[in-house]
Amino acid sequence: MTKGVVCCRDTDKVRDVLHIMEEKQIRRVPVTNSSLRLARSHKLVLASPKIRFKDLISLDREVAPQKRREFDMPIWQLTPIDLDDPSWEASSHRGPAIIRAASEGAAREIAQEAFGVKTGFRLGHGIIAPPWKRAGLVRAEKITDPRYEENGPSELLSPAFES
Repeated sequence: MTKGVVCCRDTDKVRDVLHIMEEKQIRRVPVTNSSLRLARSHKLVLASPKIRFKDLISLDREVAPQKRREFDMPIWQLTPIDLDDPSWEASSHRGPAIIRAASEGAAREIAQEAFGVKTGFRLGHGIIAPPWKRAGLVRAEKITDPRYEENGPSELLSPAFES
């Protein structure tokens, strides 16, 4: 297992990460999102120091669209229904979420990946199931909203956790 993995946030400035990469003599850096989950791993190229990773990812999509399959996908709004259920202990977010995904199941999976947190197992209380995957706890519906483009990769669109 690799020790001392160097990673960065998707909001870090490219200049800062390039400096660390040069210092540590590494070519790839895992990029984490606001939930500290792996966003993607990049082989960085020199760019303007004011560009942030989110911009670099977008630029990468525009420069090399053949590397990623992007097409029109529905926009899903996932809305919590029963916030009193103990399964919500396994989520860092309890409000509505907007997700671009090919299916309802894929949208629920993206929400669970973005907001899921580990919880302790308490004897006699049963297992806490991921709330975002449960239709009884979260309503999923396709929406049309001009703020969100249907063309693009599967991803969480809102809430946007920006620093």
